[in-house]
Amino acid sequence: MDNWHTLAIIALIHMGTQSFFYKVSAARSCNTAWTTFSFMATVALLSSVLFVFGSEPVPKVAFTLIIGLHFVIAILLSVLMYKEKFTPPVIAGISLTILSVILRH
Repeated sequence: MDNWHTLAIIALIHMGTQSFFYKVSAARSCNTAWTTFSFMATVALLSSVLFVFGSEPVPKVAFTLIIGLHFVIAILLSVLMYKEKFTPPVIAGISLTILSVILRH
C-alpha cells in the first residue's frame, strides 16, 4: 500500500472524530463556531510545523504556499458551509471541487 493510502485512511478517521466531537458540542449547546475554529487552528498549527521542520525539500515554495492558501480557503468555506449551514453542502461541495480541478490544471 502506498503512503498516500495510509494518510488518506488516517485523515478519514480524524474527520470522523471531528464530526463526532462537533455533534457532541452541538448536543451540549456549546458554541459550534468555536469548536470548528479549534479544529481548524489545530490543523493549521500541525501542518505549519510539519512544513517548516519537515525533512522533505520543497522545490517551489511560492507555488506551494499559493496552492496551500487555495486549499485553506476551500476547506474553510466547505466546513463553514456544511457545519454552520450557510448553504446546502451539495452545492458547496460541487462548486469547490470544480474550482479545485480548474486551479490544479
